[in-house]
Amino acid sequence: MNNIVRLVFQNETTEETAEQRLTIVGQSEETGDVSNEIPETQIEGKSLTIAFNANFLLDLMSAVKTDFVLFEGKEPVDPGTFKAVGDDEFLHIIMPMRIEENAAPIANGDT
Repeated sequence: MNNIVRLVFQNETTEETAEQRLTIVGQSEETGDVSNEIPETQIEGKSLTIAFNANFLLDLMSAVKTDFVLFEGKEPVDPGTFKAVGDDEFLHIIMPMRIEENAAPIANGDT
């Protein structure tokens, strides 16, 4: 099973508007694609698309006990650092998966 979750951080600021958005895009051979936008997102830095194994993100979310998670990452190939906001002891690091920026959804198991 090859489950990929892309985190798409968009931070686009102009003189008139500031648009910050996190979209979570899931891809699975068995169930297809799904996309959800996360409200109340605060993004510092440039826009970034980074992909992780879905099972590793599920492990993270089951371990964190706070309402908010801070993600730190600069490049799509750098490890993703996750911190629980309000819990200075919690630190979770996940290695990203290499993806093509505009890759088509998984159709036949190819990555």
